[in-house]
Amino acid sequence: MKVNEAIIEVMKDVGAVGKGDRNTFHNFNFRGIDAVVNALSPAMKRHGVTVHPSQIIARDYEHYTTDKNKQGTACRLVVEYTITGPEGDVIHCVAAGESADTGDKATPKAMSVTFRTALLQTFALPTTETDPDAQVMERQAPRPVTGEASNLPDFRGMMQSATTPDEKNAIWNQAKEAGAPVKFLDELREIGS
Repeated sequence: MKVNEAIIEVMKDVGAVGKGDRNTFHNFNFRGIDAVVNALSPAMKRHGVTVHPSQIIARDYEHYTTDKNKQGTACRLVVEYTITGPEGDVIHCVAAGESADTGDKATPKAMSVTFRTALLQTFALPTTETDPDAQVMERQAPRPVTGEASNLPDFRGMMQSATTPDEKNAIWNQAKEAGAPVKFLDELREIGS
């Protein structure tokens, strides 16, 4: 069986992988690397499919300091993966990922994101959620954004005083609604973590 045929057999066996993990800070569900690998691994073994990173195509690091004076690293990667079938033939896929960490985990986190993305795209794993095209969204005219964090209410102080994930999420959403720039929203996320 050729690699592309084996991939199709894995797809038939696995089906949907739901978004069972939760990001409480930004209030959304996601499919983590463990859920994806756990769903795929038995079928990949059964059909003789392996996946491994074969080349880091691009790598970028950015060092930053949080408002709490912690040193952090952001890592952005583009990785090529090799998918091998039971006959030894291969195909390649490329996936991008990024992460940030104030410890020593920025690169491993980014590798997990690229691996998860490569698997999701290669095996076209659906979720159990409603198709986003099933809903229609009406847009308002865009609000003017000043780009100046100094013109915003004291969201930093509010975030520092917040004690629950729900409070932090509400403050972040208020800042976003007020037109806070992305850099400021990232700073608020770091304060709340």
